[in-house]
Amino acid sequence: SSIGARATSMQATAGMAKTMGTATKAMKAMNAQMNLPELQKTMQAFAQETEKMSMTEEMMEDTLDFLDDSDAEEETDSIVNQVLDEILVDTKSKMVAAPTSGLTGREGVTDQEEADLMARLGALKTS
Repeated sequence: SSIGARATSMQATAGMAKTMGTATKAMKAMNAQMNLPELQKTMQAFAQETEKMSMTEEMMEDTLDFLDDSDAEEETDSIVNQVLDEILVDTKSKMVAAPTSGLTGREGVTDQEEADLMARLGALKTS
């Protein structure tokens, strides 16, 4: 039993050594195909572009945070409300100065003009 376990262990070790040899050959072939200086240049360019992207993203976030500032929105609402209040006060003061008596709704319309308009209205209703 001890000899059988040892034989199985040796067989497993031999299989592992064979597999490692195959992996080593594959790695050698891969190293032969790779251009290490070119890969280093590519990695440096990638790192630089990543840094640029990070800085741009940060600037965009800062800009959006500034534009989304709720204090600015509240200030804008306050200014709009002040302007509307001033318009309302101005309109009310003009209304106070407007005449309120003597309005009959017929200023500038003669009896003949009114009769003509009524006749035209009747003609429209019958057609």
